[in-house]
Amino acid sequence: MTIADYIDQHTGRLCACCAEKEAKEPNAKTANLVFFKMAAVGEPKAEELRELVKKYESPYGPIDLFDGNEHSYLEIGGLFGDQGLALRIMGLGHILGLWQLLTPRSILGPNLPADLEERMAGVGYITIKAQRP
Repeated sequence: MTIADYIDQHTGRLCACCAEKEAKEPNAKTANLVFFKMAAVGEPKAEELRELVKKYESPYGPIDLFDGNEHSYLEIGGLFGDQGLALRIMGLGHILGLWQLLTPRSILGPNLPADLEERMAGVGYITIKAQRP
């Protein structure tokens, strides 16, 4: 199974009603990726995702999302060839506890204006950071 297949099988975008409910009652199986909110679907496993990420061979360069450095969706999207896939990988990995998801709002607080959050996200300020091994 490819990483894209795994992500397609184990992630889904939240509809507007579910996203509104999620804002009021946060759920550990969802992630807010600024551009969209997503949920884990089925029974994804952290070790399965870790292995798929580690074995992925990008034609654009090496990839190590577990090195303890921050990696933006722009960087990850470049390596996987798809920013949407990158965001979903980031969200699922966060849900599974593989890394911390960092967004403008998670860093600057809940009072960050939505338009500023979207502008910051648009220039790459959605990142992940795994604990160093």
